[in-house]
Amino acid sequence: MQERAIKYPLKFRPVFRPAIWGGGRLVAFMDCGTDQLSGIPCGEAIGECWGISAVPGYESVVLNGNLKGMSLSEVTSSYGVELMGEENSKKYGADFPLLVKFIDAAKDLSVQVHPNDGMAAERHGCSGKTEMWYVIDAAEGASLLAGFSSEVVKQEFEKLSGEEIMGLLQKFYIKEGDMFYLPAGTVHSIGAGAFIAEIQQSSDITYRIYDYDRRDASGRTRELHTQQALDAIDFSISGDACKISNIEADKLSDNIWERAVGNVKSEYFTTSMLELRSDGGKARSYDFSYAHLKSFVILTCVGGSMSVVYGNESVMGVKQGDVVLLPADLESVSFKLAPYSECRFLETHI
Repeated sequence: MQERAIKYPLKFRPVFRPAIWGGGRLVAFMDCGTDQLSGIPCGEAIGECWGISAVPGYESVVLNGNLKGMSLSEVTSSYGVELMGEENSKKYGADFPLLVKFIDAAKDLSVQVHPNDGMAAERHGCSGKTEMWYVIDAAEGASLLAGFSSEVVKQEFEKLSGEEIMGLLQKFYIKEGDMFYLPAGTVHSIGAGAFIAEIQQSSDITYRIYDYDRRDASGRTRELHTQQALDAIDFSISGDACKISNIEADKLSDNIWERAVGNVKSEYFTTSMLELRSDGGKARSYDFSYAHLKSFVILTCVGGSMSVVYGNESVMGVKQGDVVLLPADLESVSFKLAPYSECRFLETHI
């Protein structure tokens, strides 16, 4: 009889995806071992690395422990409640609901929009795509476009050129630590020089509105989805609603800090940015209990390193670029930092 428990942190083989706008930073940022490098497309610019994904064709595969070699969908099918928690399992079934990725924009991404749940279900048989961004790094002058900077209606919007549309969007010059929340229906674009972590619903549906008339290696332009986009856009979303206000080093407890950014809280996910530090030349351990959440927790490491201690003093190393899934049945862990070290990570649950 199969034991109904997971009770250890899961790591997955990253999925690298080439893109016309991609760069060369992701492999170095991830610092991948040889067992993870086989999936990297040779000779192509890499735009995205998917750390946790259940999207068909791009599924994550477990790298460690008793479930090694299983795909994420196989894990959710076999251990739905143990992995996701009872309520999440009832709501999502065997479909893991979130996708976590890192994005390296060496060039501007297209101006685009994602459909909401209703439209995505009707047209594509999947969930919509609400997402958030955390800026890991940004070149000088790098920017993002998100939401409208002034009032606009559909009848006016559909008559505009691509460049005119860009002029209607709120432009944000970005720096490390900035955070944005983009509900489905938000028109947006990630600008050249941005390096970000993205937490989103498990969907790969994108409607391109404008792509700068650029061409691929074969001289072809990429497809635009003008009518689909017009149907998907929420014209009420302003740029002011997308930027999460910065907060100053708010103390969460005696030795845990939430620093530089606020929280993103939505019906799809809740994400906090945490920074843990050792006490000078002394190692330090931080105890976390997640039992009250009754949900899985995703740790997306954006800088530094630490060890996750769980069970009977088992240890997993976590470093920059790692995405770790703590199953719902692993209700408590400790994060251990070596002397003179720190770790910054996004903590996400439903």
